[in-house]
Amino acid sequence: MFKPCTRQGVNSLGLPLLPMLRLMLILLLFIGLSTACGSKPDISKYEDTPIIVKGLAEEDFEITPAELADMECVSGSGTGDSDKAGTVEGYGPDLDSFLSGYEKERSDFSKVKFVAKDGYKKTVSGDMLQEKEIVFSLSNGKDSLGESESPMRLLIPGAESSYWVYGVVEIEFIGVNSTIEEGRN
Repeated sequence: MFKPCTRQGVNSLGLPLLPMLRLMLILLLFIGLSTACGSKPDISKYEDTPIIVKGLAEEDFEITPAELADMECVSGSGTGDSDKAGTVEGYGPDLDSFLSGYEKERSDFSKVKFVAKDGYKKTVSGDMLQEKEIVFSLSNGKDSLGESESPMRLLIPGAESSYWVYGVVEIEFIGVNSTIEEGRN
């Protein structure tokens, strides 16, 4: 008849406890680290929504949140001056990561215009364009963007909340030697 082993360091199935405990600890640590450091927010509802990019290449092109999420991403946050603006958490590629994929740098541009699906437009230029962290946010931290905020939200930590354009569907890069009219916003 089978009699469970009760020796110290062995479970009732006869398996050594110490290696099993080590394996369990390693698995828990791996799961914890992958959740804390490497998990990406769920953008499945809008991952294929096209964002038009102008002025970065010879031809206008479209990019999706799924493609942006494959770039090196950062986390950022900004707090507005009013209670209505609140604090915004963002996760996505920053401007430098985005531009490097096209062999461009900030200094190649005098302005970048962001256009939202509701028609709101905001132009980033000057010191803000050249010096501030600019995040192409694909989520509110670990939470998906809401319907009005997707497919992308512009986040510039430390800038006025009017620069936190949500629902971005078009990004236009205006070169330093561009002849585009100054009156366009």
